[in-house]
Amino acid sequence: MEKNLDPVSIDRPTSFYSSWCGDSSSGRGSQAIIPLDWNIEAREQIVFEAKTKLGQTVQVIEDILGDRTLHLNGDDFQICMHSDGSEYYYGDDSNYDYIKILNFLKLREDGFSRLRILIIGGGDLGLCQLLMDHGVRQITIFELDRELHEIFIKWFPRFKKSPLESDGVRIEFGDGFERLALCEDDSFDVIIGDLPDYGASQFSDTSVSEDLIRVCRSDGAVLTHWANGDFDFNSAYASFHAKSAPFLVVMQGESEGVGAFVWSPKPLGGINYAPAKKI
Repeated sequence: MEKNLDPVSIDRPTSFYSSWCGDSSSGRGSQAIIPLDWNIEAREQIVFEAKTKLGQTVQVIEDILGDRTLHLNGDDFQICMHSDGSEYYYGDDSNYDYIKILNFLKLREDGFSRLRILIIGGGDLGLCQLLMDHGVRQITIFELDRELHEIFIKWFPRFKKSPLESDGVRIEFGDGFERLALCEDDSFDVIIGDLPDYGASQFSDTSVSEDLIRVCRSDGAVLTHWANGDFDFNSAYASFHAKSAPFLVVMQGESEGVGAFVWSPKPLGGINYAPAKKI
């Protein structure tokens, strides 16, 4: 159910003093009234709140400057956009870590421009936009929750270089794993799970792994996160350690000053790579 909430009123200063402000360019001055007591608070307000039919709680929060953040299921914000649309940034480093991993793997000599990338999830378009900023031109999104996508478009209309304006971005709504099963072999160079823990953990299911391996190019990569411990590393090892399988890279968290730690069934050669083994 959708709720639009009235803006919070701003307290008014109760006392003032006069000051003379000079304009050096014109040589003229003017009197300015300045408040003695600052009781205007840089507070935030929920300008939109709803629960989608698929059970996701969505909030849009706006601060006193008009900057907006998108929150899902009570977690930290997914994406923030400045009021004028000039800048945006993300609530955690996972999106940036995916970019770092792709940079490290160097799947193509000519960079990102020719990569065919599938995002399972990602309806808020944040990861899609970041990939576009790094030169990716062909992106397909399988998003389960159409309402989430529509809320984002409504409340973040100035999303810079909007993916919706790109001919290279295709969005399909429905169960991402069911749509994955319908894809042709070698359809993508990279598959990324931009999903909550439950969805990310399904990347280790045997049936899903088979589809991921079939649909992703053998010298490509499948990226996801460890789902806060719910990811089945043994099952993933059994599926992805073969030479004919694409790289599977699972983010396991970060360490300050070091970066993201990742796990893979096959050697990656990175400093933060932990050799895979049965656990």
